[in-house]
Amino acid sequence: MTPDFRPGDLHGFDDPARQVMDFAREEGRLFEQDYIGTEHILAGVLRVNDPIASGVLRSFGIEIQTVRAVLQSIIASGLMPQSPPHDLLTRRAKRVVDTARKQAAGKPVRPAHLLLALLEEGGGVAAQILTAVDVDLYDLRARLLERLPSGEE
Repeated sequence: MTPDFRPGDLHGFDDPARQVMDFAREEGRLFEQDYIGTEHILAGVLRVNDPIASGVLRSFGIEIQTVRAVLQSIIASGLMPQSPPHDLLTRRAKRVVDTARKQAAGKPVRPAHLLLALLEEGGGVAAQILTAVDVDLYDLRARLLERLPSGEE
């Protein structure tokens, strides 16, 4: 069994960003996956109902049910990575968390930073889900940057 978050793993995250990661963990468990991947972070962003991050996703017609349905079809097709990570976060999810911290530039990490980091990662299952529903990642990123307060990109 993969461990839960350790103290300090989410250091610098504001409460909504911590909720994103808690929801991401729940989403993984929902699919009987004992890790957090980019797909779970994407679902967590939607579930936290942040006016910027989830608001931008919803403006593209992306809802939690859509993410879950596409993820289920990816799992059923056998396109998921075969070997689960030994840690709670996949390599890509770790990069997303690290990138979000860098984007926050010493300020608290917010859900919008996590979404922006997901888009910058550009690979992984989250990107597959977004492209499967015909979302242009560059357009999504541009709209997100428009909504972020200046200095937070």
